Amino acid sequence: MAIQKLSTLMKCGAKVSVVAAVAHLEIRAMAAQGKVTLEKREFRDKDLNGRNMVFCATNDRKLNMQISMKCKEKRIWVNVADDPSLCDFIVPAIAKRGDVICAVSTGGASPAMAKFLRKKIERLLGKI
Repeated sequence: MAIQKLSTLMKCGAKVSVVAAVAHLEIRAMAAQGKVTLEKREFRDKDLNGRNMVFCATNDRKLNMQISMKCKEKRIWVNVADDPSLCDFIVPAIAKRGDVICAVSTGGASPAMAKFLRKKIERLLGKI
């Protein structure tokens, strides 16, 4: 999930920083290519300084809650993967083929269902 969000953000021209003690191989490759900044370490509160938006995709619910609360205190938009109760916004699953764009959202209730439907739509659209 983090890889897909990173790719989408970079396509939009976002400057992306990743903080992770253990980073996925694709994230490490993006960092090696200079596409993202990678800090290989645990999260620190000061990582939020100067940020406008944060995507939190850890496997640690307690850490996700901590980051979400800190973002809210600092008035930073936050999205926590798979936990809409901690989010200020949700991100729809997007299928894009040529000029056709379809966005699927379950209001954060089931990201897995949104992803499933996005893949179905992509197959239906085929190559345009």
